[in-house]
Amino acid sequence: MEDRTDVGNANLLVRLTEGNLRFVPERKLWLCWEDDSWHEDLHGALAQKAALRVAEFYNIKLRALEARASDSALEAGERKSIETAVASLAKWEKHCRRKQTIDAMLVIASRFEHVQISIDELNKDPFLLGVQNGVVDLRAGELRAAARDDFVTKRCAVAFNPEANAPRWVQLIHEITGAPLPLEFDAAGAVVESSVGRYRKRPDRPAKMIVVRPDILLDAVHSSSMAPGRTARTS
Repeated sequence: MEDRTDVGNANLLVRLTEGNLRFVPERKLWLCWEDDSWHEDLHGALAQKAALRVAEFYNIKLRALEARASDSALEAGERKSIETAVASLAKWEKHCRRKQTIDAMLVIASRFEHVQISIDELNKDPFLLGVQNGVVDLRAGELRAAARDDFVTKRCAVAFNPEANAPRWVQLIHEITGAPLPLEFDAAGAVVESSVGRYRKRPDRPAKMIVVRPDILLDAVHSSSMAPGRTARTS
């Protein structure tokens, strides 16, 4: 028997969403895991949609009770008992759709420790880059499916294409370092030594090795999206 109180509704909400609804207290913001990615609930629509699942839960139970009450084989006393339960449940189901009830449910749920997640836990791994078609592991330069518990909430506005060329990026490295073209990059973002060869600015200095650090790339990509309400974009 569910607890028909605001606290009971909050507990039921957490149970129904199965970890797909989290609250960031530092930003007073709900996160919703949907379609294999985390979505920031900037306007409260996602949290309200999740909260309405509580009313839908009771609606399903209500329909089942109504079906039982229509059984012609029931004795009068049993039918009366079920009809009383139907009336009570119908009243509570309607109550769960009220704005005040939804607001109270979400406020209480947002205070549960197992629902809260610190902003420091989001996008914690600097080697995971969110893109439109999954997550790129920058350690290996490989695309994989997004995982809920990675908590990658920031995504580039483009899909990852392993066959894509970046001529301007190669040209930039050449302009900065003077390394001869063409440059060859390994999966980790370092220029392959053979492409640099024995290039030296001075004979007494060792051959140059250029390393593009993925964490610095991530900082650049995400720098414009750190403010609340901003979305990471690339050009």
